[in-house]
Amino acid sequence: MTTSKNFVKQKRKEAQYEREEREMKRLHAVQPSQEFIECDFEEFESFDSSTSNTHKYTRNHNQLRNFAIMCDRYQISDRAGAAIANAVLQDYGIITPEEDSQIIDRNKLRRSRFSVRKELANEAHETINDISAIYFDGRKDQTRVLVEREDGHLHQDTANEEHYTVLSEPGNQYVAHITPSSGKAKDIAKELTDLCRERNSNLMAVGADEARVNTGIYNGCIRLLELEFTKPLHWFICQLHGNELPLRHLFQIIDGKPVDPILLKE
Repeated sequence: MTTSKNFVKQKRKEAQYEREEREMKRLHAVQPSQEFIECDFEEFESFDSSTSNTHKYTRNHNQLRNFAIMCDRYQISDRAGAAIANAVLQDYGIITPEEDSQIIDRNKLRRSRFSVRKELANEAHETINDISAIYFDGRKDQTRVLVEREDGHLHQDTANEEHYTVLSEPGNQYVAHITPSSGKAKDIAKELTDLCRERNSNLMAVGADEARVNTGIYNGCIRLLELEFTKPLHWFICQLHGNELPLRHLFQIIDGKPVDPILLKE
């Protein structure tokens, strides 16, 4: 239910963005030589105080592809990203009280992020096929979802959902994002199986961390994939947690056993 609600929410956002793009194109067609938008200057305190709060400037047509990718990578919001970008442009003297055509507002950044996400997703879906090795990892986190009430209306809520990222090797290429119904091995394996069959993959190797849900010899995720594809697979397991054990034993030899089950003794 939560996955379908997320899909509905995403479709609504896409429709809203498309309406905004159509409106901007309409304004451009009506006034091609005098195209203006309003920008709120309250966030830019370094401008002269005499500047109006609703200053008009010519539209910035520059593409923000790389900037949008970095904002997504480091989880920077649209408002914060626009403020940072404008502050840097001010320091370089590109934005001044007299020249404000390069100002970036949060709506422009939001549209750029949506465009880049769609472009990269389509590129990954069209170009990455015949996958021979996949690596996956994820975690459970709080996700906003649309929940249908008894009266039929939808309302926003938060739910704990599993989110996994799948990469293709060699090349470390992004393949897809999957959301299993739970963190159980059978649900994760089902999503990975559907993804591999959709891409017509000849899977030969699987990589993951050494969590029991992945490496269980009877009901682990990788073992279930072997049973599903009826062939043995190469296991590439990250020993991150295993490598922590020697270091922990070293601390215990130097400092003694911890009094608290979590913290080492001072």
